[in-house]
Amino acid sequence: MHRAVGRVVVASIAVAGAAGLVLAPHSLAGAVGTAGFGLLAVLWLAFAGTAVRAIRHRDVAAHRRWMVRTFALTYAAVTLRLWLGVLIAAQTALAGVPGQVAFDRAYLLVPFLAWVPNLLVAEWYLAAGRRFPAAGQGTASP
Repeated sequence: MHRAVGRVVVASIAVAGAAGLVLAPHSLAGAVGTAGFGLLAVLWLAFAGTAVRAIRHRDVAAHRRWMVRTFALTYAAVTLRLWLGVLIAAQTALAGVPGQVAFDRAYLLVPFLAWVPNLLVAEWYLAAGRRFPAAGQGTASP
């Protein structure tokens, strides 16, 4: 089951990452959006590919590390929407900025805020010495 789901995930990332590369140059955030969303797409594809390569070499530990990073980038769309909400609300509520102006300003930041903090949290998690159970071992007690 894990292998089948993994193949679907990687295929989906391949399609979405390629679409991200095509769409990045047309970002509403201009050059910042092209750089932020383009780099996100490249890293997403690279991390997923590296995870696949690791598991094909039977390096389960490396596969899991790369999948943690891939997961962090996968949630960039969710994080983008959270940041947009926070940044727009802060500008409109605290500074009285009109909604469209607040959106335009916020959208200049989110191409990187959408994924860089996620990746930093993933790296912190990995560096903090979190250990995964060996293959076949669960964490539940009898």
